Amino acid sequence: MGSQPLAMTADVPWRFVVSYRADARALSRLVPLPLEIDALDGQGFLSVCILRMQSLGPSLFRRAFQFDTYELLVRVGVRLPHWLGSEKSFYTLESQVSSAWMARLGRRFSIYKPRRAEFDVREEGDAITLAASCPSDLRPSLFRAVLQPYATICNDSVFSSKDAAVDFLLGMSAAVDLHGLALRAQEIAHPPWQAAFVEPACRALPVVDRMALRIEAPLTYDSTLVLLNQRQTWQATRLFRPAPMQAQTAVTARR
Repeated sequence: MGSQPLAMTADVPWRFVVSYRADARALSRLVPLPLEIDALDGQGFLSVCILRMQSLGPSLFRRAFQFDTYELLVRVGVRLPHWLGSEKSFYTLESQVSSAWMARLGRRFSIYKPRRAEFDVREEGDAITLAASCPSDLRPSLFRAVLQPYATICNDSVFSSKDAAVDFLLGMSAAVDLHGLALRAQEIAHPPWQAAFVEPACRALPVVDRMALRIEAPLTYDSTLVLLNQRQTWQATRLFRPAPMQAQTAVTARR
């Protein structure tokens, strides 16, 4: 379960990355061993990625089988264990998708934990308005922002510039998940990130409140980045099995 045997490619016309920061020790409650929070001055980051994917399908057979979807994905920036080089990665907490195909296939072939949700999305000029209703939330997620970037700095952010935020919040080498003591990693190919800060007119995201309850600590809004017109390929997942001593050392260190 969760292993993707074929590379998948999609066009992503727009993506918003809405990021929140919290104490790294508290945020580590969301992350399984042996992963560690990727911290900046003691702070870790949880991001809600709101995006549209078009023509998503297997890279080799994309013309024969493809579909579109909206997605609201919640992830945490992590570091791989030291025996894999401590590379920057991210761990997915949950994903809400509009496509029944993605929800059905993703339960078997994806590490992103997709679940079907009802999406109401309106694209009016440069403005995106999105509402997503998921059974796990008592109220819908509501988000509204414009696609036009407005700044290279954000007053709410701990990052001094857009480039610093992009490097830390988007500079991951892979997505990762755990299967027993084995680690599954999925590299993602894309052109260089072209992003800028935007200020959402609305960002009512109940999943953030749920995660704050789980970590028993506040999640403070940091920034929102927008990325436009990217083609992305999710490579086949790979499985890494640590030596028993390495796995035991990681468990002992977390305790």
